Parts: sequence; C-alpha cells; structure tokens
Amino acid sequence: MRFLFCTLVLLFSMTGCSNNPKDPFEPYNRQMYTINDSVDKVVVKPLSELYDHIVPEEIETVIRNFFSNLGEPIRFINDVLQLNFKGAMVDVQRFGMNSTFGLFGAMDFADGLANLPKRTQSYGMTIAYWTGNRLNQFLVLPLLGPSTIGNSIGLGLTAYTNHAIDLDIENYSIALKILQKRSDLLKFDSLITLQVDPYIAMREAYMTKNNQLYQKIISE
Repeated sequence: MRFLFCTLVLLFSMTGCSNNPKDPFEPYNRQMYTINDSVDKVVVKPLSELYDHIVPEEIETVIRNFFSNLGEPIRFINDVLQLNFKGAMVDVQRFGMNSTFGLFGAMDFADGLANLPKRTQSYGMTIAYWTGNRLNQFLVLPLLGPSTIGNSIGLGLTAYTNHAIDLDIENYSIALKILQKRSDLLKFDSLITLQVDPYIAMREAYMTKNNQLYQKIISE
C-alpha cells in the first residue's frame, strides 16, 4: 500500500492531466514509461536475457506454476467477492490438486489432467465488477509497467492479503516474478521496435486485454 501511495503522490506532483479520457494521466504516464524503458534496457532486459539463458525452460515452467498456485487464494477471494461461487469452487479444486498431486504447485495437474484451467481473477477485476469498470483509467507504475487505477489499488490489496494469510513469499519474490515475466516477453521485443509510438502500442494492448477480461467476468 505504501508503494501505491508513493506512486499516486508522484503522479500528481510530476505533471498535470491530459484531455484524453482514455489516458487522463498521459503526461505522467509517458514520463514513467520512458523511465521504465531506460531501466529495462540497462538492468531488467539484460538480467532477463541472462535468466532465460541460464534457466532451462522446464525450470521456468516450474517457477511459473509454483507462483501461479500461490495465487489461487487471491483468485478464490475475488471470485467470492464477485459472487461467482462456481468459479470459487474451481479455485479451491485447483489449489488442492496442484498443492498435492502437483507437488506443491510445481506442475499444473488440475489443468493438464483434470481439465480445470487457471482462472484470471484479481482485486482489480473485483473493483471493475462493482464499479462498472469506472476506475479503468490507464496508469504506468514504476518498474511494474502498465496498469489502471483500479488494478493499482488491487495490487495493494493483494499485497495486504498475502501478508494477512501468511503468503509473504508472494510479496518478497516480486523481483523474480518481474524477471520471469520480462523473460516471457523477450520474443515480442522486435514487434515493439517496429511501432511508430511504442507507448501507444503498449497502452492499447494492455487496455484491450483488460477490457476483455472485464467483459468475461461480467458475462459469467
């Protein structure tokens, strides 16, 4: 929550607002995008390339599965908050199967053998569900990249919940998860360089996916 507060203070101290309703914080967002891009080129991308080179794909899959399994309690909580009890049951089944038969989440047993794919849930989606997606203003976070106001609040709630349910490993492992995520995106770097305005391309791709997720949860 302190990270979110500092981001919001930075947001309102650095720049004014834009007339673009899709991106009211565009002046700030562009500055933060430039900062993130510089950090990425100097630090994050080289480390991700080294990580991708050293860590076998099989181990990367295990790491993805392990942290994905630790995210099931958050998915369950948000399915319940959205009154989606059928989805919540899937979350419980996945967590139980993958924590046992999947060797503490190292394998996605529930998806591979029980036909129970991972659900996409978060506090950000819960906020969108109950507000009619009104807090979907685009926001670029320091280091973490593209988000929205609602999703940023959701990140703070996720960190608080992980601490409350003794899943601090989820919070402390953020650097590893950033490396893993950046490693997964390396194959798209060439596409970004082809864009006339990489910032707009990043924003539109993120917002399109975010709005698709919102449409999915309200239709369930």
